[in-house]
Amino acid sequence: MILKEDGMRTPIMYKWEGKIDPKMDEETFTSSLDIIPTLLELVGIPVPDSIDGINILDEEIRQKRMHFTGEIYQHDFNEINESLNYQIVYAQPYKLILPDSINKSGEEIQLYNVIEDPFEENELSLVLPEKLRELRSVIKN
Repeated sequence: MILKEDGMRTPIMYKWEGKIDPKMDEETFTSSLDIIPTLLELVGIPVPDSIDGINILDEEIRQKRMHFTGEIYQHDFNEINESLNYQIVYAQPYKLILPDSINKSGEEIQLYNVIEDPFEENELSLVLPEKLRELRSVIKN
C-alpha cells in the first residue's frame, strides 16, 4: 500500500448471484461513495440527487465519470479543519496528490499514472504540466 493512500485504493467487491455478473476488474477507479448508489439501484430504489457517487455496475455511467476526489485526514485531531493531510484527484489513469499547505507544508504536489506505475515510483508533474494544471483545477473548483 502506498503511504499516501490511507485506504483510498482498496478492493471493493459486489456479489449477488443472478443480479451481478462475476468480473475481476483491476482498472476501474471507484470510491466508497459508489456503494450506496450501486446498492440502491440493484434493489430498485431511486437514488436521491443528494447522494454522491455513481452506480459502479452501470458501464455507461462509469464511462462518463471524468474524475473523483478524496481527502486524507490525520486520525488523531481536535478539529477537522486542522487535520487535512492531502487532497487527491483520480482521473484514470492519473492520480494527483496535493499536500495540505499547513500540515504538509514541506511536500510537493505529485502526479502519477497509477495504472502503469501502481507503486508511484515515477512522478510525472514536470513531464505532464498540462495534466497537473487540469487536475489541480478540479480541487480548486
